[in-house]
Amino acid sequence: MAKIFFYSVYYQLKASLRVKQSVFFSLVFPIFLFLVFSNLWAQGDMEYVAFIFTGVLGSTIASDGLFAVGPVIKDYYTDGLLHFLRKMPFNILYHFMGLIINRVFMLCMTFMLLSITSYIGFGYLPTLPEAGRILLGIVCGVTAFSFFGLCITFLSLKQQSSFSMMNLIYFIILFTSNAFYVVGEFNTVMSTIANILPLNAVLKLLREGVFSISLMLWVSLPIVFFSFLFKKIKYSR
Repeated sequence: MAKIFFYSVYYQLKASLRVKQSVFFSLVFPIFLFLVFSNLWAQGDMEYVAFIFTGVLGSTIASDGLFAVGPVIKDYYTDGLLHFLRKMPFNILYHFMGLIINRVFMLCMTFMLLSITSYIGFGYLPTLPEAGRILLGIVCGVTAFSFFGLCITFLSLKQQSSFSMMNLIYFIILFTSNAFYVVGEFNTVMSTIANILPLNAVLKLLREGVFSISLMLWVSLPIVFFSFLFKKIKYSR
């Protein structure tokens, strides 16, 4: 079973690196965002460079988790592949976990490229303790957002508008969060909403090393809810 899981992760990672769109939004676009925001507003302030560094990484974690797992599983369902996979002599959840581990590896590459860029461009390099909590944040964030995205996808399997709904949810989460600026300084209502949503909890782990109760709930509850939804799924013949 471990061998099957290993090959699942390996081939999915290999396939992801062959998709230009995936490589661009996971590896190239975050660096572009980081350079733009840092050059516009940092002006030599290392604290803001570090703030934008984790903000860009957090927003990439959210987008990768939401868009790189759930929509793929919906395509499996539409093409009938999901029904086929359930008949295979291994737990299909291993395949889903393989997709998630694949995104973790991609985001680790994003983290390394951002670190190289920030060091060359601004002289900022995360310390070992910072790198440790960032890696933990990547794992927890990808898990939370992937299963959250899977829940949204499975609630709207037979609807054509699920991708638009996912986009709407992503932008609400992003623009109410503290990814690029501290929302609470401008609007307390938006700050309250953001603290309920998962991205601020992930950012708190990335920046401060705080594993909050909110993040614990966002990591665990979507997994439980998705397991329930997956058992209830019906296939058209």
